[in-house]
Amino acid sequence: MSSIQYPYVTASPEMLSLAALLPELPVAPSEPTPPALQQRLQPDFTTLPMFDRIGYRQYLLSGRICKKAYFLRQKKLFDYRHFAHDVVDYCQALSYYRMQHMAYEEEVRRRTTPDKVERCRKKALKMLLKNAKKPVFTEGAKQRKRGVSERHFQELLEKKFKGKIFGDLVFMGENNMFYPDYVYWDKRLNLVIDIEVDEPYVSFSGRPIHYIDPQRGSVDARRDKQIIGLQWMVLRFAERQIFEQPTECLRYVEELVAQIATKLTFDFDNIGIVKKIEKWGKEDALRMVQEYYRASYMPQELQVYIKARHASKKYTAGLA
Repeated sequence: MSSIQYPYVTASPEMLSLAALLPELPVAPSEPTPPALQQRLQPDFTTLPMFDRIGYRQYLLSGRICKKAYFLRQKKLFDYRHFAHDVVDYCQALSYYRMQHMAYEEEVRRRTTPDKVERCRKKALKMLLKNAKKPVFTEGAKQRKRGVSERHFQELLEKKFKGKIFGDLVFMGENNMFYPDYVYWDKRLNLVIDIEVDEPYVSFSGRPIHYIDPQRGSVDARRDKQIIGLQWMVLRFAERQIFEQPTECLRYVEELVAQIATKLTFDFDNIGIVKKIEKWGKEDALRMVQEYYRASYMPQELQVYIKARHASKKYTAGLA
């Protein structure tokens, strides 16, 4: 089972690739190939007839037989003069290549200064977000039932990011409509972030949700894939984090937006503001139900609400 820790961000491959994007670079010169240095071929005396009464030394010294062995059996002589010309040509080509390569490196440095890289990435980001699908307002989203943690965190988000947090937006999936918990929408950039708060189980039924399946991975992966296909992003917090670290969670959102819109680093895995929480499995979620896990970190007024739901008949039936 793969390990996933909250909070985590899912973004499209196109957006993640912007972290390594550089301005268009010149074509690098090709280094010349050194001439092939062949070994001098030796005659193969093992295949020549040997004569009785002629000693091996005399056989080697026989110019006629040696010449015949050398030309007929090997058929090639190494041409040192031709190789010497090749070496001279190669040295001249190598000298010219080094001059070209120095000019190439200088041009690369000129085109990859920090300000030019930033302009390049901003332009690419602007084009990418321009093609992002705009969220859709719907009355159904306004009327849908929200969890206690969602209502709690929305107030904090709206206060921190005035005019950019929406709770009544939807997006169309492959076969149905999805309702994000909250949407951060910077209309100037058309930057859209679906902010989700994941709880381990439904409070009134005890049904495990947002867990990792050993075979399929995260049960939210398919939904997230559809969202990033719109050139949106998905940010997921664990419910416990927004109650125990609300300020850090708000700073995390702020840093995430800065990485995209200002810093252009897209290093989402190393924001490191919120303490990590391991994403749970289905068995973990069922154990949490029995332990009243969600009530353990909520404010006192919400603990009463959650425990009342735990005691309901509907909840007990859901555990069976």
